[in-house]
Amino acid sequence: MARIVVVGAGLAGLRAAGLLVATGQDAVVLEASDAIGGRVATDVVDGFRLDRGFQLLNPLYPAARRALDMGRLDLHRFGRGAAVRTEDGLAVLADPTRHPKHASGLMRGPLTGADLGAVARWLRASGERDSTLTTSLDAAGFSPAIRRVVERFFAGVTLDASGLTSAAQVRRLAGYFALSTPGVPAQGMAAIPLQLAEGLKGRIRLGARVTAVLPGPGGISVHLADGSEERADAVVLAAGPPGNAALLGLPAPTMLGVTTWWFAADEAPTRSPFLHLDLRDGARLANACVQSNVVPSYAPAGQHLIQVSAVGAHGLDDSDAAREAAGVLGGDARWRLLVRHDIAQALPAMPPGARALTPSGAKVVVADDLPGASIQDALASGERAAQALSGSAKL
Repeated sequence: MARIVVVGAGLAGLRAAGLLVATGQDAVVLEASDAIGGRVATDVVDGFRLDRGFQLLNPLYPAARRALDMGRLDLHRFGRGAAVRTEDGLAVLADPTRHPKHASGLMRGPLTGADLGAVARWLRASGERDSTLTTSLDAAGFSPAIRRVVERFFAGVTLDASGLTSAAQVRRLAGYFALSTPGVPAQGMAAIPLQLAEGLKGRIRLGARVTAVLPGPGGISVHLADGSEERADAVVLAAGPPGNAALLGLPAPTMLGVTTWWFAADEAPTRSPFLHLDLRDGARLANACVQSNVVPSYAPAGQHLIQVSAVGAHGLDDSDAAREAAGVLGGDARWRLLVRHDIAQALPAMPPGARALTPSGAKVVVADDLPGASIQDALASGERAAQALSGSAKL
């Protein structure tokens, strides 16, 4: 039985460790913080469930279907579409087969027959050389209105409002959205790492920050900040892109940030289950929604939970965020701020040609969500790391 140290108890590390233990390996997980899950976490404040940044799980992610019991997560899904605020008012662009009452709005909205052709051209370009999202949208020929919808929606997904993200990565994510509607677990996104950790009781050490991983002829020395040392036959690096790069002695990858505000309201500004996008000139929000419309367990009885997110250097203070969100959702912004999450290193940048980090040896494997940046990528990277070590002749 091999001794394997997994550095990091995010989704990738938990998935790798779970698979290694299931194949008979002696795996231990060292996590620097005081909780599992990495950024996939949920705080409870005054009875509200507040995820660390606005996050969604697509139930058709292949790796998620392999790793998780979706029934136990009790996933609550958003409306299949989006509500878009323009200078002309609010339009709902929704799947008419799921939301027939919005079919007329779809016909009157900004979507045209020419845009349907642009969508087809954009998707067909998946076999061509990769480019930025901006370049790919230029080539496809979207109308200005629908182009703004695409750009604003995927800015909230990739956390990149510049349009410099890999078009191939955006198309891949778009494919998942086309096949299924994402949602959130009834008990918050933290339910995902909690489920992954169920088979790892006694194998996770919190507050254990790894400072160096040093392969040698007799195995691998894993040094911790408290001065202790772990010996291992193999190591899985799953400390996130910056943490993995630091342990490998490589330059840190570019990371993208997001700010999410969670507000409480006595009255919901809208009953809509859709994500709302602001397409008006000067808009600074990536998206907003009434989270409790979709998953009532996120708010105490008689209260409502509003989510507001912005990416990059948005320049918004708390009052600005509430005011702009009220302009999108409706209402008067007389809301109470519960938490503001400023997450500077939320996701890695995904430019065309981005590559995963290279491990430092045969027995040091990287579980990293580069070059993608989703729950699918994190779980799949954990699977690949476990498979690489389980397939080693000496393990």
